[in-house]
Amino acid sequence: LIYVYRYDPTNKNLKPSRSQTIELSGQYHKNGWNISGNIYGKWNTNGISTQTQYEKVELPVYSATYVAGSKPIIRQDSTRPFQMATNVFRNILKSNNYGAELIIATPKIRAIETSFTLATGINRTLSRTTVNTWAQRPGSAANTIPDYALSGLFPPSKEHTTYSNGRVTSVTHIPKISLIIQFTAEFTLISKTYTEARSGIPVAYMTNAYDIVYIDKFDKNDPKYGYLYLPETDRTSNRAPDPVMNFHMSVGKEIRKRFKFAFNVYNVFNYQPYYITPSNTYEFPNSSPTFGAELSVKI
Repeated sequence: LIYVYRYDPTNKNLKPSRSQTIELSGQYHKNGWNISGNIYGKWNTNGISTQTQYEKVELPVYSATYVAGSKPIIRQDSTRPFQMATNVFRNILKSNNYGAELIIATPKIRAIETSFTLATGINRTLSRTTVNTWAQRPGSAANTIPDYALSGLFPPSKEHTTYSNGRVTSVTHIPKISLIIQFTAEFTLISKTYTEARSGIPVAYMTNAYDIVYIDKFDKNDPKYGYLYLPETDRTSNRAPDPVMNFHMSVGKEIRKRFKFAFNVYNVFNYQPYYITPSNTYEFPNSSPTFGAELSVKI
């Protein structure tokens, strides 16, 4: 016996997502110095995502008695609970983004035929959802006890991400031999993501019998639902140490002012620091050195 449940999703209650941006820029140029700055803010609302909804249904359970030469006798013995899951589109995402950028370029220092450029910026993002969401229990906590938790209902998430990086570039041009040497030092000053602690504490749970039980005061040691608790290591996605450096180099040669051949190396010193994440995995922010060549022609 097969039961068929058909669900046709609609978007009748869906609103268009919205985005607003404010940006202020400025530039100063004098005696070969070039300074530019930029500050901005961006607000996103009514972001669209899917949300899983559950419904408990009771379906009959039948038994059949074989009768020779006639139709079997069918009778309903009991009912059995089942869970129906549907995914719906909803406006449940919001984010605020703020940042600032600064670029300073110096005039060429004749004694060493070199100019420098310093660029730095910082960005902070607040991302959040607006509804409670369901999450399945860990696989290690699987059981069939009827009043034990099958999944947890977690409050809206709220995540703060701060990222700041910088770059110092030197360009040395030696006209006598038509040689251009460029060296870049990159550094990540801040790279942190913080999720509010309450995002890992369920406000309700669904039992193995598909009943919803609301939690007045959460106890992570309760055997019925305590394993739903998400510790900080399961909620933290980024806690890189500060700072993380990387270095690149490019050497170019001009030929008769029409041709330029350049050879570049990414991570020229093969600098590969690592750190251990809260979930005890190794993270390597810098890749191994990569090499490239470029040929350009002026027409």
